[in-house]
Amino acid sequence: MIIDTSNTESIIAFIIMLISALYAWYQNRQKKEVISAFTPGSTESQTPAIIDKLPDRSWKMSESTKRFLTFDASPKNKEIILAAVDEAEEMRQTHYTIGFDGGYYIIDYGLLMGGAGNPHDSNL
Repeated sequence: MIIDTSNTESIIAFIIMLISALYAWYQNRQKKEVISAFTPGSTESQTPAIIDKLPDRSWKMSESTKRFLTFDASPKNKEIILAAVDEAEEMRQTHYTIGFDGGYYIIDYGLLMGGAGNPHDSNL
């Protein structure tokens, strides 16, 4: 039996090209999902499935930021702030507001973006 190798080489080249094209399409799709996760106002920026694909350090609050938020806070406010962070991260939220006695913090991807008031109150 004689096999025509010219057709075999073309078929192998086509298969390799097809696999490469599918891989490029998949990589581009993943890239678009990650970009949409970091685009303010994007409908996908709050999607837990997208957030799960991101590294934790890109959206979870660092220990140093938690220490900053609770520095000199009353024990009651410290508990409120840390519980709110834990709850938001459990729900895979990237944008949220933490309300405490005497003020609030605005959190975006684990970073303090703004707020008002003072969590320290010597009366608590």
